[in-house]
Formats: sequence, C-alpha cells, structure tokens
Amino acid sequence: MYKLLPGLIAFAFYLLLVSPEVFACRDPRNQQSLFFDSIPEPPPEADVIAEVVLTDVHEGDVNGVAAATIVQILQAFSNRVFQHEKAIVKYKFSSCGPNAHNDDTGIIIAKIATDLEGRLVLCPYSRSLGHDSRIDVSSATKECQAIEVETLRQLELAAKQGDAKAQFELGKKYRQAKNGTEAVKWFKLAAAQSHAEAMLELGWIYDLGHLGVQEDATEAMKWYALAAEQGLYDAKVGLDTLKKMQVLTPMAEKGDAEAQYRLGTIYHGRRRDGPESLKWVKLAAEQGHVKAMSELGFMYRLGNGIVTQDFSESAKWYRLAAEQGDAEAQFSLGKLYDTGLFHDKGICPGRTTYGCVQSKVKAVEWYRRAAEQGVVDAQYALGVMYQKGDGVERNKTEAVKWLWLAAKQKDSYAIATLTKMYLEGQLGAKNGAEAEKWYRWAAKVGDKRAEEALESLEKQRSSRHFKSNQSPRAPQQ
Repeated sequence: MYKLLPGLIAFAFYLLLVSPEVFACRDPRNQQSLFFDSIPEPPPEADVIAEVVLTDVHEGDVNGVAAATIVQILQAFSNRVFQHEKAIVKYKFSSCGPNAHNDDTGIIIAKIATDLEGRLVLCPYSRSLGHDSRIDVSSATKECQAIEVETLRQLELAAKQGDAKAQFELGKKYRQAKNGTEAVKWFKLAAAQSHAEAMLELGWIYDLGHLGVQEDATEAMKWYALAAEQGLYDAKVGLDTLKKMQVLTPMAEKGDAEAQYRLGTIYHGRRRDGPESLKWVKLAAEQGHVKAMSELGFMYRLGNGIVTQDFSESAKWYRLAAEQGDAEAQFSLGKLYDTGLFHDKGICPGRTTYGCVQSKVKAVEWYRRAAEQGVVDAQYALGVMYQKGDGVERNKTEAVKWLWLAAKQKDSYAIATLTKMYLEGQLGAKNGAEAEKWYRWAAKVGDKRAEEALESLEKQRSSRHFKSNQSPRAPQQ
C-alpha cells in the first residue's frame, strides 16, 4: 500500500494542476456546441442562419477551422451568402468545446466576413449545452471583425501597389459599405488593368444609379461593352437591355402601347424599379394592351412594394385580359375564384364585384379556358376539380384526361396525383406496377415525393404483390 502512495499523490497532482478543465467540462454547463437543434425565438442578431456540412476540421488549443458547404439557408440577413456556397468556418476553441468533426451536419447561426482570397468566412455562435442554453455571440463577432479589419488592411496595401485583383476586391468592400465614391475609384483602377468583373460592376453602378452615383447610360454602355468583349454574359445582357430601352423609351413616350408594356417589363425585371414599371404597364393596360392588363393584375395580386396589394383591382385587370383570350390571365382569374382570396384577406367582404365571392363553378369555367390553351397549371387544377367533384360533377374520365395532359408536360403534381389514384384503386383495381412507372417518371423530373415513394416500394417489394389491370397506361420510359 505504501509503495503505491507516491504514484497516487503524483496522479492527484496531475489531475489538479495539469488538466482541471477536463473535469470542469464534464459539467454540461461548461460544454458548448456550434450547432443548434432549432432556431431560437427570437433569433439572435446574425448575418445568416443555415444548415451546413463540415469537412477538413482542425482544432488547436485556441482556434478551430473547417471547410463547409451551405446545404440550406434558413434565414439570411446579408446578400453576401448563397445556398450551396463553399465557406470557411472559424471559431474560438477550448477544451470545453465547441467540438466539431468531419461530416458533422447541423444548423449554425453566424456572422460573416470575407478573407483576403475573397472566400466567405462563417464565424458561428456557440451554444451552451447546459439548461440555460447560453449563446456566445461576442466571440464570433470579434472573430469576424478581426478578419474584416485584417483583410481590409492587406487589400489596401496590395491595391495601392497596383494589384488589380486587390483593387477589385477593395471596390467590392466599399460597395458593400455603400461608399460609391471609393467603390468607383477602385473599380476603375482595376478596370484600367482589364479586370472584366470590375468593368461589369461599373456598368451596373452607372446603369442603375447605385450608391449615390448619377445614372449615366452612356458610361454604363461603355463599361458593359468592354466587359462583354471579355466574354461576360451579364455584361452582354446589360448592354442589350440598355439598347432596347433607348429604342423603346421615345416610342413609349409617344403613346405606343407595345413599347410601354415592354419597357414596363424591363423595369419590373432586370432593373427592379417598381414605380417606373407600374407607370408604363398601366399606361399600356389603359390602352387595352392584353398582356399589360394581365401583368397589371399580377402586380396588384402580389403587391411586393410596387403597389398596395388589392385583389379587387387584380381581378378587374385579370378579367379584362381573360375575356380577350389571355390564357395566363384566365388561369389567374380562376385561381382567385377558386381560393376566395378576397374573403381570406378581408379586402371586400360582402361585395360581389370581380372575384370577391368564392365560386368553384366560375373557377372551373376559367380553368377550362386556360387549360384548353395548354396552360399546365390550369390543366392540373381542372383535373383535380373533376377528381373531387369541386365546382363540377365528379368525373374520373375527365379528371384523368386533364391530369394526363398536365403530366405530358412533366407536371410532377399531376404525375403524383395520377399515381395516387392508381394506388388507391380510384380507377378500378389497384395497379401497383403502373403506379411504379409513374413514380419513376416523376422521379426523373425531380419530384422528391416520388423518389421517397420508390424507396418505400423497394422496401415493400418482398411482402407486397402488385397486380395489373386495364387502367390507363403510364407513359413509356
């Protein structure tokens, strides 16, 4: 016993002085994780909340670093991060965690930065595994701030020495900080060295009048043309758009309805200029331009900051276009009648003007007109109405007819509905073999439900017997 005493004393001394944190970290209150089981309510202030998968994890005494792929963005508070993007994860590390491993997948809440190589850096918050679930925000914030400061210092040094890539990246930094004067300065220095992306940035800035810079179509076209010569597709699109606007604008100002409509769609699409878009589309619609009336109905239905959402106005313009044969307007008007959006939103209770009453019968009428013109969404909707007997007498033959037409256009919902009808025996005896063909076709067009169904069928194959009958045949593979 006495012979063991010196060893026991030495071991106790080691535990006490050398590795006290090992025992401290047995207490869950001191253990931390990078990953969250769910998004906290309310979520802490951050740049992004995303599901990521980690690879190439390295942890030292103080810092941890890993490569990551953003699997899914759950919430984004910055336009600097994109789904499926590669990133670097950097975090402070201690013996209490956070511990990370290769192939770990989970939800992180993070600040973001950009390093000297232009790579996205995620600085994730850590979560205590104790009952209080404390969230450490400060370590991540300081980490990303330090990266940004050092990146800016290194970029300025390299940019002043004439490095075109550094000048471009520094321009982007100032653009993100909404400093137009400095952004243009550094983009021009990079562009002078034939940096194509810097030329494109200058084209956008002068085209749209961003960052307080005066809009200048001539200057924008110059930079777009130079970037397009180097093969940048977006520069070609920007140049073509400006040329179209130069042709369309004087025609629209003289009252040409087609020019007004096309100019309005340009403002609505690429330029994201709601007031100008509404102005030109409405002028065209008021002259009876069918596509403009349909587009105006769409604007009023969505709102989206362009106009105040107004389903009554939406239905008014949709109906005017629909009555003149516009297929998309016919489908959209049918949708308004089908869903009764006016009642749901409380916009015009008790009124009976366009679409203000839910009417499945009217929905069928307008769906049919659109479906006969080949609108796939209308074909699917009409098929479901016949299948359920909603607004029309139930008719399986008509249901299959319209669902089949939609399925031929690779509509995954129509394919899934027909498959379900086979499996449930709605078309006679259950026909699993035919259903499996539908599932395989749906899976080919990316229907996740069909993929899951195929996995389930594979599991059931050993215990389930599929029978065939004379149900409508599935498409050949």
